[in-house]
Amino acid sequence: MQSSPAWHLLRDILDEANRSPKVASQRIRTPDETFARVEPLLAAAGITRIADVTGLDRLGIPVAVVVRPNSRGLSVAQGKGLDFMAAKISGAMEALESFHAERIDRPVYILRWSEAAGTARTVDPGRLPRLRNSLFHVEKRIPWIAALDLVSGRERLVPLELVHTDFTVPALPGTGCFPRSSNGLASGNSFGEAAVHGLCELIERDAYALYQSNPERGSRVDLVTVSDPVARSLVERIETAGCRLALWDITSDIGVSVFWATITGGASGVTAAPAGGLGCHPDRVWACIRALTEAAQSRVTRLSGSRDDLTHRWFKLVGPPPAPLAENGTAVLDAGPNFRGETVEDDLRWLIDRLIANSFDSIVAVDLSRPEFDLPVLRLVVPGLEYPSEEALPGPRASRL
Repeated sequence: MQSSPAWHLLRDILDEANRSPKVASQRIRTPDETFARVEPLLAAAGITRIADVTGLDRLGIPVAVVVRPNSRGLSVAQGKGLDFMAAKISGAMEALESFHAERIDRPVYILRWSEAAGTARTVDPGRLPRLRNSLFHVEKRIPWIAALDLVSGRERLVPLELVHTDFTVPALPGTGCFPRSSNGLASGNSFGEAAVHGLCELIERDAYALYQSNPERGSRVDLVTVSDPVARSLVERIETAGCRLALWDITSDIGVSVFWATITGGASGVTAAPAGGLGCHPDRVWACIRALTEAAQSRVTRLSGSRDDLTHRWFKLVGPPPAPLAENGTAVLDAGPNFRGETVEDDLRWLIDRLIANSFDSIVAVDLSRPEFDLPVLRLVVPGLEYPSEEALPGPRASRL
């Protein structure tokens, strides 16, 4: 057993001499360098095809699908980006991190909560997302896995059900307590890069859960105020294609920018329903870009029909109905929290500081990397953050709304 899971991540955070300047798309390597690093891993992970499906839609915003037939979860991953190389990397990373989370080779501990309650040994399950029909109780023996708390630097145990993505049947023992998903699962060129991606996803999903509880808390963004050249070009592509774009600022009290974008319009019933996308990042403009490209990806995902979990709800309204605001909204894109770190470590420290400032006193990271792949893969869990799913009970933050 490793004496300190993800010790290298904590070193990255604390060591000021270890700085990784961002080169492109908030990554520390160029797209070509990033893909050159992961391409040799694709076959070993069972990835058989990467396809360009951009042309299935009229928007022209690059989208890739990555096929992994023998997956223990979803066999098709999606990727989006400002060009096809970026989309290809996005999809490949998603598939690779899922592969890692399906085949966890870390020790597992079978414990009752009653055995650990009142100690700092485990994360408090009362602060974790719970299924509506959860089987959890204090005497139930469930599997736990070691994680590193990025706040205290101590080893903590977190329920394995929140970490793995092996959805085969029969389910692993102890299943049925917590929602299983890829929320907070991330990979990168470094552990710092992966941690930023994972924390941003957790924060955006929390913000979206709060928005679902009370849609009026979102502010419609006036698209005229989207002046950044890259974000502006995406808006113009969508509008030129004859589609209707709506963009909401749903940033929560945590103070990290989160946007929710919907794209509507097209000749088919598939594109008639709004396709949604979330985006979160310390850099406010980049958070907006992520939301726009993910909304475009959602449209193509429906049009391709290749994703395993597509159900009838995907072809209906995604998310809460838009608030009846003026066409161009009232919020200004540039008016909100914004941090542009020179390095991924700067971004990571800022995200951690924002969470701590809002009373999130534990941020745990499970190191899922494998020696034979040498790819940084982490699962991040932040006790107290909300989980946006009909299957999960609202936590205290959503219940207050």
